[in-house]
Amino acid sequence: MIYLTALVGFLLAQTAEAVVGSSEGSVCNETPQCLLFNTVCKSQNFEIRHYDPVKWVCTSFSAPTWMLGVGPAFWRMKNYLDDNQISMSAAPVFIDMPADDPPQKESSQSSWLDKLKNLSKLFPKMHEYTICFLLPMENQSNPPQPTNPKVKIVETGDRYMYVRPYNDWVKGDAAQAQVLFNSINITSYEKNHYAVGYNSPMNPNPYSEVWVLVDGEPRC
Repeated sequence: MIYLTALVGFLLAQTAEAVVGSSEGSVCNETPQCLLFNTVCKSQNFEIRHYDPVKWVCTSFSAPTWMLGVGPAFWRMKNYLDDNQISMSAAPVFIDMPADDPPQKESSQSSWLDKLKNLSKLFPKMHEYTICFLLPMENQSNPPQPTNPKVKIVETGDRYMYVRPYNDWVKGDAAQAQVLFNSINITSYEKNHYAVGYNSPMNPNPYSEVWVLVDGEPRC
């Protein structure tokens, strides 16, 4: 029984380390390591994948759009990697995109409060985003703790994801996310989604994905 317990523990440890592994045969085409997954099923517009727990280095930022705020956030992350001599050898990178605002109903009577709300539309609304880099396999078990309080080590748990792959930069996320939301019969203001990138800006054939967390039983 002791040997059996030890063997089970060893196998579980190996499984945990295999969450990030070789890019050979994976969706990653630029980095030597990739986030590994099991495909549960596929439909015309999306697939469902199972991901095991894995660690990321993340930072959050506020901006009217993610493209206006991602630059400083990226460099915070890059400084963490450089300071700890961690190479960007694993993919992907994701941005946690907040849910859209629900559609507003027009009031039949225009009050001073309505006018004030209309005036506020002249100013850009700030949104909260989080960008995360996948930590390489060798740093998964015990990653260095960040010294910048804006940078965090985050572990995502065991989860199923709706995934829509597409061949474009992450800037095409909004249109692709809408296709995914329509395909799974929910609206974009019901929950957030993840804009997922696998390539550097220099890659002429970018590959990206949209992720939405599965609630309940996964089913294509």
